[in-house]
Amino acid sequence: MPGIHRPTGSDSRYTASGVSLLEVLIALFVFSVGMLGIAALSLASFQATSNSLWSARATLLVDDMADRIRANPVGRNSYATADAASGTNQGCQQTGGGIPVACTPLQMADDDLFRWNQALNDPTTGLPDANGAALPDVVGSITVDPATRPETVTITVTWNDRSGSASHSISLQ
Repeated sequence: MPGIHRPTGSDSRYTASGVSLLEVLIALFVFSVGMLGIAALSLASFQATSNSLWSARATLLVDDMADRIRANPVGRNSYATADAASGTNQGCQQTGGGIPVACTPLQMADDDLFRWNQALNDPTTGLPDANGAALPDVVGSITVDPATRPETVTITVTWNDRSGSASHSISLQ
């Protein structure tokens, strides 16, 4: 038709502008996948931090028992136990004035096992969960091998993580 001119190509004044609904949905999907990835990474980081904290505290508890055994070389064989819960309170800890209580090496070993078991199950010194309660199934064990010279003492703390799916342990020999 004469007089009607429809522009085509690059000189068009009628080009489409804006964003289509499909492009918005694709961008939203990509953004959502990215946010889910960040959430998963955050959760993995939290779990790794918890495991790191528990490992550090377990190491301190193992070192504490190693120091107790070094301080009581005569009672070394009395520390051998499959479970730290076997100790009893012998009252061997120093009194408020710092005056040591007289205990035999065997009583000291029994008292040390009792105090170590208390520390293992105390949420402030032991292995707490996210709610501040002690983790279940925390077990401390000590073995003494008298056949080696010097005698080899192995101290182990074992615990399960919150989910109960993994068992962890720290040992010192």
